Amino acid sequence: MSRKLPSRIRNSRRLQAGLWRYGTAVVSTLVAFVLAQLFVPVFNGQPDLFFVAAVVFSVWVGDLHAGLLATLLSALLLDYFFLPVVQSLRLTQLSLIHMALFMLISISLSLLLRVRKTPETDVTEKRQQFDLILQNVADGITLQDASGKLIYANYAAAKASGYASVDRLIQAPDGEVLERFELLDEYGEPFPINSLPGRLALTGMRVPETVIRFRNKATGEDRWSNVKARPIFDDSGKIIMAINLIQDITPFKTVERRIQQERNRFEVTLASIGDAVIATDMDGRVTFINPTAEALTGWRKERAFGRDIAVVFSIVDEQTHDPAPSPVAQVLSEGVLVEQTNHILLMPRNGTAHPIDASGAPIRDLDGRIIGAVLVFRDITERQQVERERADLLRREQTARAEAEEANELKLQFMAMISHELRTPLASIKGFATTLLAPDIEWDTASQEQYIEIINQESDRLTALIDQLLDISRLQAGVLWIAPKADHLSQIVEKVEPELKTLANEHRLSLNIPLDLPPVKVDEQRLAQVLTNLVDNAAKYAPADSPIAVAAQVTDDFVQIDVIDEGEGIPPEDHASVFEAFRQIHRRPSQKGAGLGLAISKGLIEAHGGRIWIQENAAPGTTISFTLPIAVEE
Repeated sequence: MSRKLPSRIRNSRRLQAGLWRYGTAVVSTLVAFVLAQLFVPVFNGQPDLFFVAAVVFSVWVGDLHAGLLATLLSALLLDYFFLPVVQSLRLTQLSLIHMALFMLISISLSLLLRVRKTPETDVTEKRQQFDLILQNVADGITLQDASGKLIYANYAAAKASGYASVDRLIQAPDGEVLERFELLDEYGEPFPINSLPGRLALTGMRVPETVIRFRNKATGEDRWSNVKARPIFDDSGKIIMAINLIQDITPFKTVERRIQQERNRFEVTLASIGDAVIATDMDGRVTFINPTAEALTGWRKERAFGRDIAVVFSIVDEQTHDPAPSPVAQVLSEGVLVEQTNHILLMPRNGTAHPIDASGAPIRDLDGRIIGAVLVFRDITERQQVERERADLLRREQTARAEAEEANELKLQFMAMISHELRTPLASIKGFATTLLAPDIEWDTASQEQYIEIINQESDRLTALIDQLLDISRLQAGVLWIAPKADHLSQIVEKVEPELKTLANEHRLSLNIPLDLPPVKVDEQRLAQVLTNLVDNAAKYAPADSPIAVAAQVTDDFVQIDVIDEGEGIPPEDHASVFEAFRQIHRRPSQKGAGLGLAISKGLIEAHGGRIWIQENAAPGTTISFTLPIAVEE
């Protein structure tokens, strides 16, 4: 819409006013001439009165300039048509005096009429000036009389109403203007005609500013207006009219709606992303929070808006739980991008703390001034869990690799050891058997018995090694069978005592088994196997003639058996590994065995429901203890 009255219209009005004034002077002078021609005989040859009347009329209707034009024209007509030397502009002395008197009288009357007319003219001119000002006002202005009829409108109001001129708007029938538009309120709801501010003002109501959307029914175009209305009272206090000020706010509303659409698009975008987002103003107060941030902080946006960011976004150090500095404060003070990616916990309003990563950035206006900050953060609980699991998997993989390498090394050692352990008795058996069968030698009885005894011992040794391999394979496969039953420990030890003394024949063996011990639930044969393994192991590592003791006592619901020697001892770091198959600590070249005895003993004891371990000793030597469950009477 144009914000000014077009110059073409202003020039046209000036031209019309000029033509009206000077046309009046010309026409009135011609009328006076015609009347003078007709009635000069009646007035005894004095036509001056007619022309004086023309001058007076020109001044009164027009202005001083029109009166002077009428005076000049009248003087020329008088001189040419009525004074002596008719139809000639030459003047006699008498005619010159006559003409001078006419001019003097006409000009005097013009001046007198001008002075008298000035107050009324000023009012008219001021009214015209005021109307010109109103016509040039960018906002629409209308006046309604007490009945609601439109009696005045400026050009802006006419154009906003879809009319080419003010006159066409004022002359339009009642209701025609409103029929062109669908009236809606600010929110798009129908606007009642009776609630128009002008109509309410005519009832004497004080009407607030009202935003009305005028939708053109023909084009569908919307025009937004901010409408103000005030009643006008006469001296008696009666409402005589209402004035309406119609401010076109369509450009503002268009921009506002675009901004709102962009804001809605921005909010929808931020609401759909997985990260939490909070925006603040320059004072660090929350102006926006997306649903993810609501969920993490425990603050609904209605309660978060306007609050200090430090209240909504409360963070602490992950290690010390001391308050951590807010990245928003640093962003607003320094205007830089800030990242916090390690060791901070978000303390929500309700719920459990979350480890988070956070980053903040300044929000700047078009001039580069900081007007706020945006904070983006995310819950890294799952990420930390994945990192921990990855680290744990890495540790386990490294451990498994080390164990595999160690197992491979043990396997190689076992293959070398077992081939040696199997080959040695086989070589002895083969050698002595070949010797006895030599056809060219006759052996005496003593030598034959000696060789046969060696063959027998090596056969027993080979059988024991094979039994151990079978036992360890059954244990590892989980198919080793035991037959536990209630039995007295003293009786079992008494039966196996000869074999134990044979194993420890170079040591001082003592068996301290109280006779009053409660019975234990045990497989007698397997217990004997454990005792022989432990005593044999002690005899291998303890110095000759050193004591080896087997003792027993009750511990809670178990009977604990200890096998004690005074050998070199086993380092604490190897206490667990010695129970692994094929594991031997400080193996001497003279010592025999596959390193299976302790592993088999551990499997057998655990199969009984007990446990076996190496005690921590301050003195030299080793104490291997194991427990057996006390038999429950049925």
